[in-house]
Amino acid sequence: MKRLEYTVSFATPAFLGNAEQASQWRTPPFKALLRQWWRVAETAGRRPELRTLHAREGGLFGRAADEGTTASQVRLRMDWRGGTVPKDRWKSLSPVIHPEVTHKAGADQYLAYGPVVGSKLKRETFIPAGERCALTLGVPESEETRFKDIAKLAHVFGSVGSRCRNGWGSLHYEKGGLSAAEIEALLEPANRAGRDWLRALCREWRQALDTDWCHALGKDDNGLLLWRTDTIKKWEDLLKFLAEVKIAFRTQFCFKGGDKHAVLCDRQVLAYPITNHELREWEFVKDEKTAKPRKDSSRSANQVFFKVLPSNGGYVGLVAHLPHGLPAPLKDRLSKDDQATLDDREKKVWREVHAVLDKNLTRLP
Repeated sequence: MKRLEYTVSFATPAFLGNAEQASQWRTPPFKALLRQWWRVAETAGRRPELRTLHAREGGLFGRAADEGTTASQVRLRMDWRGGTVPKDRWKSLSPVIHPEVTHKAGADQYLAYGPVVGSKLKRETFIPAGERCALTLGVPESEETRFKDIAKLAHVFGSVGSRCRNGWGSLHYEKGGLSAAEIEALLEPANRAGRDWLRALCREWRQALDTDWCHALGKDDNGLLLWRTDTIKKWEDLLKFLAEVKIAFRTQFCFKGGDKHAVLCDRQVLAYPITNHELREWEFVKDEKTAKPRKDSSRSANQVFFKVLPSNGGYVGLVAHLPHGLPAPLKDRLSKDDQATLDDREKKVWREVHAVLDKNLTRLP
């Protein structure tokens, strides 16, 4: 067993809840983070071969299945001596303008919808920015290099907790990830060599639509589908800017019709569900036990990741597209007309998202 030691901190507040809705550092979200980026590293820019991938993952991280239970070969221990902050000390972020609503709302209400309701935190506590924790990882010696690669990926893209893909719970590796020089090389647009290690984990984004989960960083003819913001002094202001970017690339796709849509809309390709804009084919599904209709919980998760990184006395925002197609539970229930046009629609939608990101951010090719 190889022992790997890390010190991590949060660049932005994190919503890591327990059963009492109180925030605390917990191992399950970090184990999920390891598995998430292990899959990306293991896939290595190829189309995933799911049977082989699942067998490897189960053998390494453990499984509980009909064919037998396998214990995890990965051990994770946390040493956290910090604290949490009560919800009444939550400070709402500066308001952003959304063209589809008549009032301004804080950027946190947009990027943290769920944990934040109105201008208040819904859960009892949160973990503030700056809190740090020591992580000790035990892995098989044969997997040491792979887990060091995972730490690099988690340093650049990793975040944990509710709404983590919107930049909340952004992890910063103070020990055991990339060095400060490696981070600065990665963030320099002209230094393509500083991102060479990422290129081995990329797929051409149109090809990546053949899989329905985030398995690779995307690339196009101009390079990686990775963008950065300018350096901004406060993380609060950076998240506000990222909220404005997200509003821009989402609201370019206007809804047609009311809150129950008969045909697929472009914005439903980005992520689903969308408040007040359900697709009729996706509203109900037949219950396997009762054979009666029930409200469907199938979803298509956000595949544009936001990450906040400390840099040069301030913060830099990273935006990454890990492209995938519409998940099968949703795709299979589209009308024949929508299924016939889905491939062209997905490619059109994501081209237009990339164009907005190119306009508002700096590409890291």
